[in-house]
Amino acid sequence: MICIKKYSVFVFCILIACSEKSPESELKFNKTEFASLMAEIYLLDAQFSELPGPIKDSIMVLKVKDILRSKNLSIEAFSQIQQFYKKNISEQELLEKQIIQLVRDSAKNN
Repeated sequence: MICIKKYSVFVFCILIACSEKSPESELKFNKTEFASLMAEIYLLDAQFSELPGPIKDSIMVLKVKDILRSKNLSIEAFSQIQQFYKKNISEQELLEKQIIQLVRDSAKNN
């Protein structure tokens, strides 16, 4: 839950920092893809956890923006996808479990 709160701050920073558009097909994003994307962002957060707040936030904005760009997602589309999955509590719980598992798997591999 702490990760989700931290992540919300990063999303807010990203929303302020950029507002570019991507292809219209970007909202076709399944649960597994979303969980994988969130896990990637959480791992990125963990990499920079030792840095002071403003520096970390600046780096995270740039890195998350790059991740979204690599997936052809705009900030607006990512926010819409995130809101879509947050509407249903059971969907959110499932996503959180998938994210945690992906983070654990990635940590074991590294």
